[in-house]
Amino acid sequence: MRLWLNSLLLACIAAGVAVIYTDAQKPSADVQTNTGIPLRVNMIDEEKLKSDLADGPQEDFLQTQGAVDSSCFVWGPFETRDLRKLEGTLEKQRLTQKMQISDRFLPDRYIVYLGPYVNEVAVRAFVKQFRQQGFKSVRPIIRGDLAFGVEIKAFESRKAAQEYLVSGKAPDVKGLRVTNRLGEPSSQVDLVFRGLTDSERERLFSIWKKHPETKLKSCAYYGY
Repeated sequence: MRLWLNSLLLACIAAGVAVIYTDAQKPSADVQTNTGIPLRVNMIDEEKLKSDLADGPQEDFLQTQGAVDSSCFVWGPFETRDLRKLEGTLEKQRLTQKMQISDRFLPDRYIVYLGPYVNEVAVRAFVKQFRQQGFKSVRPIIRGDLAFGVEIKAFESRKAAQEYLVSGKAPDVKGLRVTNRLGEPSSQVDLVFRGLTDSERERLFSIWKKHPETKLKSCAYYGY
């Protein structure tokens, strides 16, 4: 009988040691309860969390963490000449007080250039003449360091512009040269809305849906 009781006691001790060892292997943190007794709580596996985030929509996750500013949006592009009508619509929706107009810039490039001339009238007269001769890429330069001048054709490299200049394809006029044209304002702009309330954001979305040729993105997308 005594032997049977000793065997039972040893089995209970072994089971208790096994439970303690198993709990010790789990990631845990001590949480103090109201009674002052430490309570052992399982922690989230960091590697599993990274895996879950990688599998799920990261953008949605960032939004839930407040990383994306839902009060700031960039809408565009718009031609400058088209802004007056749109501004009337935005004014009716009380959105113009939150709006700023931001120029879109042309990319840096090398151009075959003619000029400068004394005024815009002279430039546009040359552009009209060149286009009548079949040079459809000719553009007037009205603003910037190269005003008032004529852009005959634009290229991504100086070498390509030089090759065009001596290829016989350029206009046969004196004074043509290659120069670099740094990024300058184009004829297009974006509208930047900051500090929008939930109601203002909904009104902006409603107007944007009527202009499917444009894009409306969070300011964070453009690095604002």
